[in-house]
Amino acid sequence: MDGFGLVDTALWRRRLRLPRHDWLLGIGGILAGAAVFLLMARPPVPSDGNDLVHWVAQGRAQLMWSDELLFFAVVSLGAGFRGSLADRITRRSTRFDLGAASSMVSLVSLVVVLLAVGRLVYPAYGIALSADVVALLVSVTFGALHLALLAFAVTTVSLTWFVSPAKWPATIVGIAIAAAFVAGSFPWLTPTWWNLLVAVLLAGWGFLIGSLQRTR
Repeated sequence: MDGFGLVDTALWRRRLRLPRHDWLLGIGGILAGAAVFLLMARPPVPSDGNDLVHWVAQGRAQLMWSDELLFFAVVSLGAGFRGSLADRITRRSTRFDLGAASSMVSLVSLVVVLLAVGRLVYPAYGIALSADVVALLVSVTFGALHLALLAFAVTTVSLTWFVSPAKWPATIVGIAIAAAFVAGSFPWLTPTWWNLLVAVLLAGWGFLIGSLQRTR
């Protein structure tokens, strides 16, 4: 019975994680990177409330596409994370627990961005937004994006940190990407070209994590 139990456990763990999960993680990264790229490609955010209303009105189509892409990004990333980390349920690891926790923080933060940008571009019941409310929503958008990028940085380091010397290139790449995410989490302090570069790195991030999990 014990032998059959071990076989059943091995099959159960194999079913938990499928290559499709890695593809979902990669697709989610591309969609999230595209959404952030559209958001960062906008002119610098003004500080005055009336100028903010004009900033949103000018880029409504761009913000709308960013919001739509972000919805599918959250769904794909959520499914990808669930599948890619599922085989660690029975083999507890501090690194993977940290990666799972930070990935959840990133998803929640992206949902907040999704809601804030959605309210900026979709006039629910035709309710007009005052300049103060627009300023609040824009602040929440970039504040939540700040948290998401910090969480992505923690996830990157935790899931690319290998003990084996043969894996040190992946560790270096992971640390470099994480450092870029941390620097890019302050888009109001960094130039536009750097913010766009961070979005491009985010687009390829999912395939990096997925491929590394598959090789393990």
